[in-house]
Amino acid sequence: MDISYECLPSYKSGFTDGLQWLDELTVWVKAYELQYMLPDTNCNLVANHTINLLNYTLSKSFHNAGKKCITVLLDERLRKAMIYPRAPASYYKTISSIFTIRKNIVKYCMPPRPAFLCYTFKQTNSKTGRINFTRFDAEPWEGFQPEGYVTRDVGPERWVGKGGVEFEASMAKLMAEERGGYPFARL
Repeated sequence: MDISYECLPSYKSGFTDGLQWLDELTVWVKAYELQYMLPDTNCNLVANHTINLLNYTLSKSFHNAGKKCITVLLDERLRKAMIYPRAPASYYKTISSIFTIRKNIVKYCMPPRPAFLCYTFKQTNSKTGRINFTRFDAEPWEGFQPEGYVTRDVGPERWVGKGGVEFEASMAKLMAEERGGYPFARL
């Protein structure tokens, strides 16, 4: 992806470990967000459409509550950039309680699933190389490609079958680099 880490303080001297790299990246991200993650009508427009998609399966009478529940899950800076008001405190308490209950149920009441009970929801056809789903949730791709899909072809129809050469060239370049360009490869 040709991501440069030159903006990080230890780029030239090398990172001592992954934690140092992550700490420096976190500082950079926060500064970047302060500069660029500002309230914007375009951000609000995208957020409204995304909320509508997330609320699609809910009854119209629950759309406002769904929007508030989603707002609770947003980072404060993101919520402000999306120009969304803060949800009432009761929503924060309810969502937090639900996640705490779920965490404890999963932790204490659900043992690991044995290997013979594992369920695979997609299978790769050995002849065509296409992936087929065996469980149908809200996966739109299967509806358009009942014969299965290939990951490189997922996306807008006008791009299907294109970019393969560029992808292979990028993969070859990355694989030729030391450890695939891992940021602290010099350790």
